[in-house]
Order: sequence, then C-alpha cells, then structure tokens
Amino acid sequence: MISAPPKSSPKFTPGRFECPNMDGYFAVARNLIQKYCRLPRPDATQATEALSVADVRRLAAVAREPRDTIAATIGGILGHEPTPSPTPQAPGLMMTPEFLIARNVIQKHCRLARADATATAERLPVADVRRLAAVANEPRARIAATIGDVLGQAPPADGPAIKTVKMRGQINHATGTGPYNGQYALQRALRRRIARDKIDWLTIDGPAEPGELLWAWCWADIPELLGWDILGRPWVTGPNILFEKAAAPLAGYGEKQLANSPNCRAIFTESDWYADLIRCNLGPRCTAPVVLWRYPIDPTPPPPVDPPTLDLLVYAKSGPADLADQLAARFPRSKILRYGDFHRDELYQTARRARACAYLSDDDRGPLALAEIMLSGCPACGIERGAPWCEPGQTGLLVEALDADQLTDAVEALLEWDRHKVRQAALDAFAPDRTVSTILKTLDRARRQ
Repeated sequence: MISAPPKSSPKFTPGRFECPNMDGYFAVARNLIQKYCRLPRPDATQATEALSVADVRRLAAVAREPRDTIAATIGGILGHEPTPSPTPQAPGLMMTPEFLIARNVIQKHCRLARADATATAERLPVADVRRLAAVANEPRARIAATIGDVLGQAPPADGPAIKTVKMRGQINHATGTGPYNGQYALQRALRRRIARDKIDWLTIDGPAEPGELLWAWCWADIPELLGWDILGRPWVTGPNILFEKAAAPLAGYGEKQLANSPNCRAIFTESDWYADLIRCNLGPRCTAPVVLWRYPIDPTPPPPVDPPTLDLLVYAKSGPADLADQLAARFPRSKILRYGDFHRDELYQTARRARACAYLSDDDRGPLALAEIMLSGCPACGIERGAPWCEPGQTGLLVEALDADQLTDAVEALLEWDRHKVRQAALDAFAPDRTVSTILKTLDRARRQ
C-alpha cells in the first residue's frame, strides 16, 4: 500500500531508526511531555530531543503509572535541579523548549556545568528566558551581548574570530563513485560562486593552518580531523564522515570523539532520516547544528525520451535478494540495473526511457543514483531510509517496506505521471545554487561564532 504524505514530521515514527532515543521510547516520552506539559507537538518533540537516552527511557517506563508519578518524573527530568532552589521567577517556562534553549545557551557560552546553567536559568524572569532563547542561533557577539545584559556579566571570550575556512579533499575529476562524483559537482559550483562573488574567506584543499576553520568531508581526512580536534581547533564535517555504518553509529574510527566534541561548529548531511540519526548520537558537549543539503549533479542527465520504451527500471542496491526479479516479472517492459554493474551513462539512458523506477535500497542517506534517475524524468518509489528524496506529487512515492506488492502498487501509480514535470521538480530540488547558498551561509556563521 502506498503511504500518504505525512500530516506531521515522519522522522520520529516508532521503530524507524536503529538508535535508542528515536524508536518507540522516544514517541512515548514525547507524547507524555506533550500531554502533561500541554505543549504543541513540535515543541514537545524539541523538548524530548534535548533529553539523554536514559531520561527518554525513564519517561517511557512510567507511561502507565498514576498521574502524580508521571508528573514527578517529568519534573525531575526537565527540571535538572539536584537540590531545592529558590522559587523560580519563571515557573511557567521550566518545562518548555524556551527554557531548555536558554539553559543551553548559558551552559555553552558561560562554560558552566549543566546543573549550574539550569539553576541560573531558573532564576531569570520570563522575559529574560525568552530573550536568551530568541538569540540562540544568532552570531556569538549578539549572544554574548544578550547574556551580559541579562546576567550582568559577559561570557568568557573565545579569542580572535576565524577569518578563513579551509575545505580539505579537492576533487578535480568525476571518478565514477557516488561521493566523489558529488564532491566534483559541488566543488565546481563552489568555485564558480567564489569567483563570482569574490569570496576571500573560503579555499579548497591545501593544509589547514592554525586560526582557520577546517571543513573535512572525506573518510580519508579523519586522522587529520581528530588531531585538529585534540588541539581544540574548530571544524565542520560532513557529509561522509559520520558514520561509517548507519547500523552501528559511533562504532567507527574516531566517531565517539567527533560526535561529542565542543569544537564542532556544523555537521552536513543529505536527508532527514540521517540527520535524525546524527542528532540522537551526538554527545552532550557537541551542540553543532545538523545542516541538510543535496549534492548537485554534474553533468545534468538529458531529458526524458518520448515515447518511453520501458515501463519499469529496477535499481537493485540492497534489500531482499529476489525482489528485483519479482518486480521485473510483473512488468514485462522492464530492466534491472544492479549496483556496481553498470556505467553512469547506461543509468542515464535507461532512466530517460523508463516510465517509473523501483529504487531498492534499505540504507542510503544521499543516493546520487536516485537523483540522476529523477533528473532524467523518471519518478521513483522506495522506502524513506533508502530512497529519501521520493517526494509525493513531485518526484516519487514512499512505501512502508521493500515489499513486492507495495512497490507494484506504487509503480502502477507512477506510470501515469508526467515525466517532464518530474524532471523539473528534480532540477529545482538539486539546484547547485541552492546547495551552495546553504553551505556558504552555514560556513560564514560558523567562522563568526
């Protein structure tokens, strides 16, 4: 059965993720906070995201207990007050995202322990809590000025501002593999923007120097990044470092250190489900934002051929071994392309002649082949964790599982889609200028923190 577009964010659905606080425990804890703190769903979600895995499980464990027990547990977890404190001046904010954000701002910028930052925030008037929460994503200078005004004492200085950003891992040619093809296209677009706008604070490749912000995106740069971090120097990472294996986050070389580093200023990734995976595995010392963007595709695939000669392209990367053959048997005008067994041009030429694609993957945060298929005008279907860019009504349909019947229903619906409209939607979604603007805005903000 084809899944309908979600009415609310799908990223917290129980059982979707293999990380402890994003499964059923998260949903139960979030619902308790929403009900007992009388918060809207997005605010309850944000408050729950701020909790540790242990606290999420504590909340979920008391879901069927009496109301007093639940209320006491919520208060104990969200209050974070080890000893009784003076009557807070903002009791109505103590269990809201505004309070948690203000507390985190104080903790980070005043370099306080969590308990001390909580106690400080509890003593603030409601208006000051809201003022701090409102500037949480502003440049450091404004945050420092607000803290100084609210607390009567400016936070400690971080030293001189970073003037330049160094991107490691220069790629001069498309190599035939996904991440390197993506970086080739991205770096070409970045260089065009650097030249056009005369950007003098970002350079690509060459060793990073003390005083620079390091951007490491490739697995090969992990040793350099770890050494940079040990020295307390600031850095940005992604989208190819966290994690080596999505099924075992923090198990890869250096991942525990990087995911709990206060020196990280931003983490890049390509899809919602993977951003959630990263967020729920970050340690308490890492407060970096997780920023989404999609690799541009270079060269852009040619437009669809009319009339199409194939009903179905089956792209087989992972999942049930016999699923590709099952689908091909149901659609006689079909072709199977198996991951690693074709050239890029063959994918382009097949996709532009096909009416629909079944994208068989169960673990892919940024599938460039899927982007290329959509840019060829071929709508696709798959599961969110494997085909995250299937957007209902635009580029494709999501199904609940890699199941032959569900995929067959989705493919039959896609056969009626206008392939030229699919291509235009994909051109908008993977526009290089959009990606470059997001990256430059994030890096500029990171170097000014």
